[in-house]
Parts: sequence; C-alpha cells; structure tokens
Amino acid sequence: MGETSQSGENASLKGNCNGVGKTTALRLVNFCLAANSNEGLKKIPKEWSFFLEFELNGQNHRIERSVGNNTLALDDKAIKLARLQKFFDGNGPFLIDKNVSGLSFRSLITRFMRHRREDISDEIYPVSSDQKPSDATIRSLYLLGAAYLLAERKKLNAVKLNNIRNQIKQYKEIKKNSRNNELGIDADLASHKQRLERLKAQLENMNIFEAFDDIRREIKDKEEKIETLFQKISINNYQLASINKALDYTPDMTADELKGLYEGLKKLFKESALEHFDKVEVFHKQMAENRTHRLECDKQQIQAENERLNNEYLHLKESAKRLEAQLKNRHSENEYQALLQEKNMHELEIERLGVVQKEIAALEQQQAKIRSIIANDNFEATKYVASSPLDCQSGLFQRLMLQFGEDIPAGISITANGGNNQIQFDLKVSAQSGKSTGITHEMTLAYDWLLLTHGSNHDLGFVWHDNALFADIDAGHRAKWMEFIYQNSIDTGKQYIMSINSENFEKSSPYWSEDILQKLQERVIMKLSGEKDTDKLLGIYFDDK
Repeated sequence: MGETSQSGENASLKGNCNGVGKTTALRLVNFCLAANSNEGLKKIPKEWSFFLEFELNGQNHRIERSVGNNTLALDDKAIKLARLQKFFDGNGPFLIDKNVSGLSFRSLITRFMRHRREDISDEIYPVSSDQKPSDATIRSLYLLGAAYLLAERKKLNAVKLNNIRNQIKQYKEIKKNSRNNELGIDADLASHKQRLERLKAQLENMNIFEAFDDIRREIKDKEEKIETLFQKISINNYQLASINKALDYTPDMTADELKGLYEGLKKLFKESALEHFDKVEVFHKQMAENRTHRLECDKQQIQAENERLNNEYLHLKESAKRLEAQLKNRHSENEYQALLQEKNMHELEIERLGVVQKEIAALEQQQAKIRSIIANDNFEATKYVASSPLDCQSGLFQRLMLQFGEDIPAGISITANGGNNQIQFDLKVSAQSGKSTGITHEMTLAYDWLLLTHGSNHDLGFVWHDNALFADIDAGHRAKWMEFIYQNSIDTGKQYIMSINSENFEKSSPYWSEDILQKLQERVIMKLSGEKDTDKLLGIYFDDK
C-alpha cells in the first residue's frame, strides 16, 4: 500500500504516494523472473542485487540478479539468462506446447503481472511492441483452452504465403533483367527459341573462307582509293566545264569597234595623243590570242589527266568486283564466332528463363495448396465458432463482472476471421458501457482472475494487479471486488497481489463491514510512504516513470 504523507519537509511530496515503489516492486519481480530488459529499473544503481524466493512444483527456489546483469544465479548457482528462461519453459508453471513458436514462459507470465503501460489499456489482452496481433490472440486462446492450434496454423500458412509472394516477386525481378523485359516469361522464351533456331540454321550453312578477312580488308582499301579517284575526277570535270565556259565568252574588241572608239576620242583629245592607235590594236589582238591559247593548253592537260584517272578508276572497280565475287556466299571466322556467341547467349537465356518459369510454377502450386488449406481451416474455424466453444468462460466472466455490483451484460466472444491475414479468430472481451476507463479496468481484473482460476495449460499460483488498474474504478465497485477477491483467493488457493494507494483503499472502506475492513487491513504486507526516503521501497526517492 502506498500511503499518503501527512507532513514532510519536501512540500512537493506532501500528500503524494506516487514514486514510493509500488510499481517498482512488480517490475523487480518480473526482472527476477528472467525478463530480457530492465528498462523500468534504469535509475536503480547497477551494482544493486535483488533476490526473489518462490515455490515451483512443490520446491522452493531462489533467484539473485543484479540490475547491471553482472550477477544472475538460480539457487546460488550462476546461470545465463537464456538458460534461466529455458528452465522456466521446461519446468512450468505453463505447459508449453513446443509446436507453437510464440509460446514461452516469458510471453505468458506477463499476462498475470501487467507492469507495462500498454498492459493497462483498452486491450484486455494487450499487443506489445514485441509481438504481433496474431501472437497475442494465440496466447489468449491458449490460456482460455480454445483452438489455438488452428489459429497457429493460419498464422504459419499466412507467413508461408507472404514468403512465396516475395519469392515470386524476386523471380519476376530476375525476369526484368531480360532483354525483352516488357514480355511475359512465356512470350520471351518463345522469342529466344525462335531466334536460336534461325541462328542454328545460319551456322550450319556458313561457308568459312580463311582469307575472308584479308580480302575484305583489300576490298576496303580499293574502295577508299576509288573514292579518292572519283573526287579527283569530279574536280577535274568541274575545271573543264569552267574552261569551256571561258572559251565561249569573247570579251575582245574587233578592229572596227576599236576604230569607232578612236574616232570618238578625237573629239576629246588631240590627234597627237592618239597617233599610236595601230600599236594599241596590235597589242589588244595579241592579248586575246594568248588567253585562248593558255585555256586550250590547260584543257588538254586536264583531259589527259582525267583519261588516266578514269582508267585507274575503272581498273580498281573491276578488281574490287572480282574480289567481292570471291566472298559471295562465304563468311569469315569472326562472323561465325559472333553468331556462335549470340547462339550461346540465347541458350543461356532460355535455360535461365526456364528455371525461373519452373520455380514460379512450383511456387504458384505451393501458393494454391496453402490457400486451399487456409480455406479449409477457415471452414473449420466457422464450424468451431458455431459450437460456442467459449460459452463456459464467457459465463464465468459474466459472473465475475457481477462482483463489481452492477448487473451489466458482459462476455467473451469468438468469431472466425476469413480475411487475408494471420488471424484465424477475433477474440473480444466486452461489457456494456465498456468504453469508460473504469469499466475497462474492471474487465481486465475479471479477465485476469478468470485465466488464473479457470484458465488452461498452466498451473500458475498468482496474479499481480497494480494501482493503475484500481484508480479509475468506482469506490463502491472497488470495495466489492476486494471483498470478493479476498474470499475467492482463500477458496481457490491462488495468490492475489495488489498494489494500491491508501487513498483508493480508504475511499472504498465505507462499503465494508468492520470484519472485512479488519481482515483486509491485516493482509497489508508492506506500507510505502512518501513521508521520507526510508519509507520508500528502496530507501530512496525513485521516479519510475
């Protein structure tokens, strides 16, 4: 019990019973029972060790564990954490079904000691960060004695289906690396096979000529020379055309034209200035004759060169033609090797795509088979639900809810989940007006006690409920539950541990008789207070939030 302080030097702690160690006590028990982490205890000095004494299968045991995990011992013998967990798995109190991977002492014990924040929520059977919804459901079905194996089978088959889908996706990614990645595998295979047949025929009919490459190089050399000659001839032809045009043009003046010009000049110049007309006429005539002679000479030279070039051109063309004739219907070794390499590439691609095709076909067959099994299991789940398998547990839960003092509809329902997921059954713990925090916590208390006293596959002897589950419950309801649980724990031989603030205890006390109040007060094992540090669980102020 966390007692409210009445005085104290620290005003911030006056009237406060939080941080005194109630939840810490629960976390320490969980820590000693082979929990993986000690996150909730991180503010405790690492060198501190804690001891837990418990009875299991008629034998007393003792665990010692340091916060820093430097020390871990079972019955004074050092032990590894994984080994300690296996000890609990193999020695009870849970009858672990080894065929169900998600079942272990650690995964089940937390159902009876809700020390995490997510344990105290709207989810009666919580889904924590370290488990999937399907695992949470399977564990609850296991403790209720329902068809957990059917639920486990769907989870495993759903996982297989997902793995197969991923494998098929990977194979299709391999297909994308193909040259014809836009085609389907069947069409792509057909395309490669057709090309392969054509290549085989080509290779069979190839006439390999050893000198093929040498002749091909010689032809190329001649073609280059032919091209050079053609360019030279074209240039010469252009020059000849220009000369012929120049010869047709006669810019020279005749004697009569020159004399007419001379007569006109007499009017402008003195006759003495024009007395050399005869000499000018002779000069002009000589110049015209020289121009024509020069052009004729150039023309003859170019024509002679063109004749020589044309002869060489025709000779090279004929020679190249004869060489081409030698290569007709013949192939080089390089051409053969190139086709052979392409043939090998198609053969490899056909083999690769064939493997992909077979693997996908095999995976799709497995997929169809698993879907068929899931469909049959869904049918079995529907039949199972129709048999009302949880009627007994639901009735017991309804009677437990009555212990809070109100007759409200409550129960546990199970329905088949035929969806494409890992969950075979939807399990629901509910009560009318269950949306209120108080009613939700009442359902949690009743559900945990039901699993402890009438659950299956375990022989656990205790449950621990923390103050957070009691704080929002109506004081009268809380009083009736505590009175009921006091007597019921005696009748069943089960240990009921509760951490509660004195304020919540005192608000419920008017609803008890003097006898019940006295008996409950006698059951207080430890009082923790914020009055001073020595009144706290660990002797120090400990903020465990």
